[in-house]
Amino acid sequence: MRIAVISAFPFLSNPGMITVDRALIDVLQYSGIECEIDFFCLEKSFTLDLGYVEIDYNLLDGADQLATFDRILFWGDFLHWKNYVLRDVAPRMVRSGAADCSAAVVDAWYQRLMLEGREDLQRKSIVFGSTIYALTATDLADGRYVAALSSLYANARLVRLRDVMSAGFAAQLVGDGRDYLGCDCAFFLKRREITVGDRPAPSGEVVVAFGRSGSTMLYRGFTERIAEMAGRRTLDLGWLDRTAPLEIDHRIDVVRNAAFVVTDIYHVAVTAMREGTPLLCFARGTAATDSTLSDKKKEILMSQHFARRNLVHQEIIHLTSSSDKTAKALVDQCLETIRDQNHQRAISTGLRRHVDRQVKSLHAAIFG
Repeated sequence: MRIAVISAFPFLSNPGMITVDRALIDVLQYSGIECEIDFFCLEKSFTLDLGYVEIDYNLLDGADQLATFDRILFWGDFLHWKNYVLRDVAPRMVRSGAADCSAAVVDAWYQRLMLEGREDLQRKSIVFGSTIYALTATDLADGRYVAALSSLYANARLVRLRDVMSAGFAAQLVGDGRDYLGCDCAFFLKRREITVGDRPAPSGEVVVAFGRSGSTMLYRGFTERIAEMAGRRTLDLGWLDRTAPLEIDHRIDVVRNAAFVVTDIYHVAVTAMREGTPLLCFARGTAATDSTLSDKKKEILMSQHFARRNLVHQEIIHLTSSSDKTAKALVDQCLETIRDQNHQRAISTGLRRHVDRQVKSLHAAIFG
C-alpha cells in the first residue's frame, strides 16, 4: 500500500511539528502492515534528519501527484484552516520567492490541500489530528471555502480532528452523525530510550519551557516560587532554543524524568501528558484566536483531556503577584494539583484509552 502524507512545513525545525510527523511512522508500525510512505509539503522539498531516520518531504506541485496513491493522509496541524494559509504559508512563500503573490498560494492550497473539485481523491483521503478550532462566521461567509472544506470532510474515509471545538464545527458543517473527535498526532509518539553514551536525563527537577505567551519573565518568577516551595530546582528544557542541537529524544527524556513540567508551549504540554508527567500549563485567558500560536489551543487541550485544573491563566498570575499572600495561595493551589495523584492518574488513564481507540480507527481507515 502506498500512502501520501501531507503535513505542515516544520518552520524553524519546530520540535512540536517534528514530533507530529515522527509519530506517524510509529503509529503505522503499530499495524504490522508494510506500506510505502511519501511525505508531501505545500511550501518546498527538504530532508529532515532525525538521527535514527530521515524524512524526505516532497514538494506538492499539484493534486495529480496524489492520483497513484492508495491513501492520502492529511496529518496534523492547521492544514485546512483558511487563516493558516493566509497568515503563515502565503507570506513565507512570497518572501522566499516560491510564489509571486498570496492569491496564487491560496489557489494552490485549494487545489492541493483541500482537493477542490477532486472527489476521486477526497474519497481515498483521511484527515487526522488537524484543527479548525478558530473557525468563525466570517470564514463561513466565504462560499468557496465552505464548499471545499465540507466536500473534503463529507467524502473522506475518516476525519478525526484533534480537539472538541474542531470536531463540533465539522459535525455542523457535514451533518452526517459521524464521530469527528481524534487527538493530537504527537500522542502516538513511541517512547524511545536515549542510547548509551548520551547525556543522562536529570531526575526530579522542575522542567520549564516558555516562549509562546509573551510573558516569560512573569512565568519564570512564578515558577521559581513554585519550585522553592516544592524544594526542587528548575531546569530549562530549551524546547525553542535554535542555537542548541535538536536532540528531541533527549528533551522528551528530560520531560519524562521531571518531577513536574511548567510550560506555555502547546507541544511541551502534549509531551508531558503523553509521558505521564504532572504538568502546569500557563496561557492567556483573553487570547485571541487569529493565529496558529494562540493560547486558546492550550486551554482547549487541557480542558478536553480533563486537565483543566492544570491550566493557570496569565492574568491570574499577574493579579496575584502584587501580594505575597495571594501569590502564595496560588502557589499552594498549583502544588496541590501537581501532588494529587488520583487526579493525575485519571488524566493519564483517560488519555491512554482515548488514544488507543484513535489508533484502531486510524488503522481501520488506512488499511481497511
